[in-house]
Amino acid sequence: MEYLIPILIFAALAIFAGAVLTFLSFKFPSETTDDVNAVRDALPGLNCGSCGFAGCDEYAKKCVSDKLAPNLCTPGGNEAAAKIAKITGVPFDEVKSVKAHVICRGDYNATHDKYDYRGALSCAASSLFYGGRSSCRDGCLGFGDCAEVCPSDAIKVRNGVAVVDREKCTGCLMCAKVCPKKLIVPIAEDQPMIVSCISKANGKETRLTCQHGCIGCKLCVRNCPKGAITVTDFHASIDPALCDGCAKCAENCPVGCITALNGKIIVDPESLLL
Repeated sequence: MEYLIPILIFAALAIFAGAVLTFLSFKFPSETTDDVNAVRDALPGLNCGSCGFAGCDEYAKKCVSDKLAPNLCTPGGNEAAAKIAKITGVPFDEVKSVKAHVICRGDYNATHDKYDYRGALSCAASSLFYGGRSSCRDGCLGFGDCAEVCPSDAIKVRNGVAVVDREKCTGCLMCAKVCPKKLIVPIAEDQPMIVSCISKANGKETRLTCQHGCIGCKLCVRNCPKGAITVTDFHASIDPALCDGCAKCAENCPVGCITALNGKIIVDPESLLL
């Protein structure tokens, strides 16, 4: 009997709470409409924020209420954009496809650890301790925080540096958000070449920390027939609007830090190690 009364009280409270919630659901119905639900179902559900909104739910509501462009979801691609355009009546436009790229080639053949790190196996944690374990102050720390959050299993850590599989990458860029070094950037799918290094250290310092780092020698500048490359603060940059993918820059780069984004190896960087 002593247990029966509390059980009856809890049961009564549960019934009362259920009745109140049911009443409120009818009194204040959800603003979600069938169109919003349909748009939401067309999205991949990653809640990555690549559309510029907090998640898929918010983007779906804005597509219906504000008639936003249906092509803002990069991971959803043209398939999702076409479905959203049909639901909302906003004209279809192709999604600007991007891929994530790790702008670093500083694997353990080219760099070394500057101290024996024994903390949490995380790039975020390591970066808090003197900028991270890598000899390059700007380089990949190789613990794979990016790989852990990638929903498409498109990132692997190979010999101490993260590498993106462009075939698997959907462009959600969840990886970029967790990289403490800001090494992961969106690259247009048709962009042919990129300098895979962000270091602005001078050539002498770079040689001591990473043998694949850009040394600002300007050989790429002199060999580019389109004038697409500039060097500022010992760091080369390629203008994708001018680059035609001839790869002469990569062929003449003495440290092998220029990457052909079509996957073709122009110069094997391992053959350039000193």
